[in-house]
Amino acid sequence: MLAWLVKEVASPYGDVATLHWAVPDTDDNADVDALNSTALQVKLESAEDQLGAVLWNSNTAALNHLHTNIFVSSAVHADHHGARTDASSTAAPLAGKNIVELGAGVGCLGIALAMAGARVAITDLKELLPLMEHNARLNDRRVQSRSGGAGRCVALQWKWGPTVSTGVHKQVQKACGGAREPAPQQRLPITDADAVDRVVSAMAASLLKPSASLAGCVEALQPTAAATSAGAATTQCRFHYVILCDALYGNPKDWPALLYTLTELMATNPNECQVINFCEQRVSDVEGAFLALLDAENGKTYVQMDQRLERGGDALWANVVESAMRCCRSASSTSSAVEQHALREEAANALLSYVLVQRRGAYRWTYSTEVLQDAQSDLNMVIRATQIRWTRVVSNDGEASPATSRHPRRPREHDDDDDDNVDGSAPDGTPAKRHRAGGRQHRC
Repeated sequence: MLAWLVKEVASPYGDVATLHWAVPDTDDNADVDALNSTALQVKLESAEDQLGAVLWNSNTAALNHLHTNIFVSSAVHADHHGARTDASSTAAPLAGKNIVELGAGVGCLGIALAMAGARVAITDLKELLPLMEHNARLNDRRVQSRSGGAGRCVALQWKWGPTVSTGVHKQVQKACGGAREPAPQQRLPITDADAVDRVVSAMAASLLKPSASLAGCVEALQPTAAATSAGAATTQCRFHYVILCDALYGNPKDWPALLYTLTELMATNPNECQVINFCEQRVSDVEGAFLALLDAENGKTYVQMDQRLERGGDALWANVVESAMRCCRSASSTSSAVEQHALREEAANALLSYVLVQRRGAYRWTYSTEVLQDAQSDLNMVIRATQIRWTRVVSNDGEASPATSRHPRRPREHDDDDDDNVDGSAPDGTPAKRHRAGGRQHRC
């Protein structure tokens, strides 16, 4: 029988008391009865039987890797005067860092990072919010004492993707046919490309603003900064790390929404923000298909919004308008419901594709994947960590250029001409050994 249990999970920053959903050992019966009170069961009813309520097998291994290979290496850096600082020796090595854990589940990993001094948002679906909040409160004193008051951990609901409408057909019909969408027999053909352009332009501008999820995260982590407008507060709040653990084992249909959220977070700090994704290899190369989405993004050309009518225009924007026109024409034709649905999806996807490129600007996705050599999961599974970041694309004349050429290159770990990595070293500053696996370069 499954029940709520508490386990102390080891981390480089101290143990984390973690309530999770599991099968108790026979020796734990007394503790189980005490924990599983009626009040707690009612409070956490929405989280029962949720996959995210199960304690991830690789928390300790992932935290050790982050501490040794990511945070300590990043903390040793040259300041503006050339001096070197080792922030890893301080009591709160992550003080001043803003971190988001997506798909946090029980929140164990994010809570540990708060103990190291970071401001951390542990996020997941609304069903898991009460569980994350419980674990954050359970460890609040530890966070404050171990971080010297610098750390903070908040639990938030965060559904990946935009939080405003992407229904192009509805917005165009409202603009051209009145406040309410007309009945099918009353719809008029929409042939005014200028009107459609105005509507989708307004939708793109809305999507380029901080989403409600991002604005809520900023407000929770930095309430003083968020007291101003949402856009100004988001500009002031730069995120340094985004952590995912086994988040790619869900439905691949959710990955475009995840890509949207990652893009939005990285855009707050494009030169420094890193995404660290951990995957137990229950399925070989489980992250490969998601990384292919990043390759596809690098194949799209960025054109500044104010230049999309110049220099031959912007193919992505032209596709947005054309898709919207096709979608709206089908509404007043004899197209089947299936055909209309497909065209509506096409119009929404074209708009989101354009917004992603505009938000990323003159940057491209780069990534490197490595096997954790010194650790496995509690179930002795291989763990792979993928480090994802943006690299600014610079043309020969020193100006920012489109995110790709006509024939885009597959992203390498780091290019020899990258601004922030001229010596060809790994992201953590150590020499990288490379071998090819499945067409991608991996670091061992």
